[in-house]
Order: sequence, then C-alpha cells, then structure tokens
Amino acid sequence: MNATYAIALDNRWQRMETAPRDGTRILLAWEPYSGVSDHVELGKWKSKDGWCNTYGKPFSNEPDVWASLAPFLHPAPEQERAEQLVREAREVLLRVQTYAPDIGVDEFLDAIHNARLLIAKIDGAE
Repeated sequence: MNATYAIALDNRWQRMETAPRDGTRILLAWEPYSGVSDHVELGKWKSKDGWCNTYGKPFSNEPDVWASLAPFLHPAPEQERAEQLVREAREVLLRVQTYAPDIGVDEFLDAIHNARLLIAKIDGAE
C-alpha cells in the first residue's frame, strides 16, 4: 500500500507526522516490506519505544499511515439519525400500504407533509 494511495483512496488515513503521540490507540498501516505484505494493526505511541502494539511491544518498522478509530467505532450522529428516520418512514409506508395498497410515493409524501402542517398548526394553537 502506497501511503499517498491510501490517503487518496480513503481520507480517514493520514500521514504519520499527524498521528497523536499521547498514547491514544489508533490504526496503523504499512506498505509491503522485506517479504511482509501490507497490513494494518492497532497501535499507540510510547515515548521511550516509539510505535507499539496495544500490549506495548514496539513494531520493527515505522508505520506508513494512520487512522483514528472513532469513525470505525460509531456512526456519525447525523448518519444514525438519518438511518432512524429512513426506518421509521419505511414502517409508516408499510402501514399505509396495508390500508391503502394503491397509494403512490408522491401521495404518501403529500400525506406526510399535510400531517406535519396539521401538527404544527395544532402545536401553535396551544
């Protein structure tokens, strides 16, 4: 894996100069070297040993690129909320189609829009 290629391919991978050196666990990746294929490992910086695995054993070669674990652990809140809204919309659509199987997408969206306007009007009247 060419470090420049990895960074261009996925903007989560960054050059080692920007890696945190405070003991934070991160993903580390290496280009192929000395018969070892390209690979990714979990690691962290230790001031006296340099880049180490999570057990504290130093790596024999410097990694080429790094990535934060954060994007891999949890979806972004906006993405999570959007996925929840899509699930809810599908449930509503399935219920509507059960009672009105001939309804089209446009009519469904109009019904939702009108329902939102009615709710807003009711909320404003209180």
